[in-house]
Amino acid sequence: CGLTKAEAIPMAEHAWGTPTVKKATPSADGEVAVVCATCGLSDTRSVISAPVEVKLSKTEYEYNKKECKPAVTVYDATGKEIPAAAYSVAYSNNKNIGEATVTISFTGADYEGALTTSFLITPKATKISKVKAAKKSIKVTWKKQKKDVTGYEIQYSMSSDFKAAKTV
Repeated sequence: CGLTKAEAIPMAEHAWGTPTVKKATPSADGEVAVVCATCGLSDTRSVISAPVEVKLSKTEYEYNKKECKPAVTVYDATGKEIPAAAYSVAYSNNKNIGEATVTISFTGADYEGALTTSFLITPKATKISKVKAAKKSIKVTWKKQKKDVTGYEIQYSMSSDFKAAKTV
C-alpha cells in the first residue's frame, strides 16, 4: 500500500567477550583484545611490549672451578622490567674457561619464545714478580700457570697514557 512507519530502535550495547591474549615474542609485540558478541567489533585493550634486552649482573668472571650464575634482568621494548615470574633462566658452559651462555625462556600468559646472551669466564690473572730495565729492553718475570693458560701477552708503551701501545 506504500505506507511506511518510522520506529526508533534503541542501540544495543556491546557485549564484550572474554579477553584473548596474543603473546609477545622477542620479535613482535603482543596484545590483549576483546570481540563484541553482538556486532563482531574487535577492540585492543592493551599492548604487551616485546622482550628485547637482557642485562646480566656481571659479564666477566675469573675462573674458580665453580658454576657462574649472574643475576638476569629482562626489559621490554619500552624499557620496563619484565617480572622474573614470566621467564625461566638456564645456564650452559658456565663452569669452565671460555664463553658461557644464558638462555631466557618466556613462560606464562603474556610472553613466549626465548632470548640468549653470553658472558666470559677468564683464567686467573698472572702475577708479575719482577720487572727489570735494561738498555733498550725490559725483562719481565712471572710465575707460570700450570693449567688453563696456553700463552702470555705483555703490553707496553713508551708513554704513560699508553698511546701507540704494543703487545708481544
